Amino acid sequence: FPVTIEANMLKWFPKLRYKRLVGDLMNLDLSEYLLEEQSQDVANVLIHIGNTYGNHEDRIKFLKNISKSLGKGDLFLFTVSIDNYHSRAETQHMNNEDTNYHDSLIPNMLGIEAENCQFRVEFDPVRNSRVKYMRLNNDYKIDFKFKGRSKTIYLYKNDDILMWRHYLASPESIDFELKQAGFKEVYSCNDKSDGSRVLVCEV
Repeated sequence: FPVTIEANMLKWFPKLRYKRLVGDLMNLDLSEYLLEEQSQDVANVLIHIGNTYGNHEDRIKFLKNISKSLGKGDLFLFTVSIDNYHSRAETQHMNNEDTNYHDSLIPNMLGIEAENCQFRVEFDPVRNSRVKYMRLNNDYKIDFKFKGRSKTIYLYKNDDILMWRHYLASPESIDFELKQAGFKEVYSCNDKSDGSRVLVCEV
């Protein structure tokens, strides 16, 4: 039971057998991580929630990699951000103290004083996505060393650093992408705001 979600999964299903997986889901052979026994009473359920489906730029490639890893009777459950006015306009929950703390972890490791930087989230109509930027408060020189090689990067005050990009998807595009990857939808529902959709699919 490979899981790519936060630790509270253990609280929701304390008796469920699972395997937690962190890796490159675009290219990783997930079949190596699935439960080996195959019977009518055993199925693998790959869960990919938190609307992280929108983090993939090439979603068809991602879905094809998932579908080739699943066997008969296995299920893929995921959530996706629906493209509508609410999803485009509502960004406040992505730019608050908690989310900024989370998004500051890597910059702080690199020596950037992220707590003193300015964050903003906006909608990019060209690429149909929400993006989060961090505006630097100072000039920075960052030295990287790896396997005997070194690289220096210079960042400057008031530069906007792209922290992440989250793509929105229409119901039509989701249906097209699933079919291209050989998936069949067996269940779906939207949340109360119609901003997110839960889907369960099989190959």
